Amino acid sequence: MLNALTLILVCQLAGELASGGLQLPVPGPVIGMVVLFIYLMVRGG
Repeated sequence: MLNALTLILVCQLAGELASGGLQLPVPGPVIGMVVLFIYLMVRGG
């Protein structure tokens, strides 16, 4: 369970960094959830 929570928080952080660093008009958490979705699709989970 701790691994899953860590994965969610890391994806949220990646989204925040991408949103702020690239000056995207999309909120960071939305980007983070897209990153998480792509990760899960690639991983097969």
